[in-house]
Amino acid sequence: MIYNIIMKKKFNLSIGLICAMLLATGNFAKAETITFDNVYDKTKTYSQELKISNIEIGISKTELKSAKADYYPTLTAGSYAEYTRDLTKKTGGSGGSSISSVGSSVVSSASQYQNLLNINLSYNLFDFGVIHKKVVMAKKDVEEKNILYKQSLVDLKMKLLDVYTKGLILNKSIKALNQMLPVAQSLYDMKQELYKEGFASKLQVSDESINVMKLKNEILDNQIEFKKVLTDLSSYTHENYDIENTELSDFDNQDYIVPIANKSNRQNLKYKVYQLEIEKKKAELESMKRQKLPNIKLYTSFGLYGADRSDFLKSVNNIGTRNLTAGISASLPLFDGFKNSANCDRLKMELKKLQLQKEQAEEDYNSSLDKLTESLSSYKEEKKNYDILLGEVSEKLAMLNQLSQEKLTDKASVEKQKQELIKQKLEYEKNRIIIASSIRKIETLLGT
Repeated sequence: MIYNIIMKKKFNLSIGLICAMLLATGNFAKAETITFDNVYDKTKTYSQELKISNIEIGISKTELKSAKADYYPTLTAGSYAEYTRDLTKKTGGSGGSSISSVGSSVVSSASQYQNLLNINLSYNLFDFGVIHKKVVMAKKDVEEKNILYKQSLVDLKMKLLDVYTKGLILNKSIKALNQMLPVAQSLYDMKQELYKEGFASKLQVSDESINVMKLKNEILDNQIEFKKVLTDLSSYTHENYDIENTELSDFDNQDYIVPIANKSNRQNLKYKVYQLEIEKKKAELESMKRQKLPNIKLYTSFGLYGADRSDFLKSVNNIGTRNLTAGISASLPLFDGFKNSANCDRLKMELKKLQLQKEQAEEDYNSSLDKLTESLSSYKEEKKNYDILLGEVSEKLAMLNQLSQEKLTDKASVEKQKQELIKQKLEYEKNRIIIASSIRKIETLLGT
């Protein structure tokens, strides 16, 4: 009995120790580490913009097929069943009947049931390149939609880089502030002891207390902002991220190799889009001008005709080959109320507008790339300074630790130096993150 009680106590003690260890380490849930590349891959899968852009490519391809269809002849079939009454005869047309052909239509001047089946074929012989220009425009549109899809990828990646960079900085800040909080609390406790012994004022204690509260509030603010970032990332990836168990991984390009941005490797997709728009508009203008020229077509018609004066079914049974017609038609618009000229003027102005937009797109792209490159140079120079500063702060902390052990300085100085070291490490991390993010942005703009 005593043995069982002892074993039960040992078991409860073991459970208590395990729970205490879990509480100390906080390992109730495994932290999920996400990387930028992983987030970007998932975003591409769920992005509505990319899906819409992809559909636009499909639409443009069907429009190209539609434009090419004008190269082929048009074949139509028609069927007519009617009753004709000759109103020129009081008795309903007891006299002889006559049949006349006008164009591709058969006309009967008698009171009778009649049926007509005909097959018509028309083919565009010559239109001075109007159809060809429409096909050119459709091909340029397919090319443009493919470039717009690539531009959507670039825009998506740039937006995601901003969100991920912000989240990574907040993630690092929360960790650093949580490291600083125990140090600040320790400084507050020291001031309390010194105040009790009469070596510190109430004002100094209040200052340390305020510092602790500021750190706590800053941690909360950063956690709120980090939660917003995780919500944004969730909207991109369609996955839920828990602020307590989510870690953002550093960018993988920590070697800081900056891609060279020269004129030969700059992939300005918006510039290409405007260039294609200009080429499409030029083709449309040429097509509009050529609509003033004659349009020559070939047409043929094959007709089956049957009629009977008194019975509909007999008229159907009487259907037989009646005529075959073939001819060439030419049409020339002589006057359209200056509509064509007005459309040509409109297209010329739209062409000038596109030219200016293309130039603006080139300027904006070069400006964005130059700003990123210049900022990156500044950030890299800052990194060198942070490297030196971190070394000096670490060295000072080591010296203060040594002096503290030899009772030549107070512990508060050591704790304050620890805070300073954590702050400088955080600034160093922020700088490193911004450098890596900027390199990613330059690579994205260059298409590398």
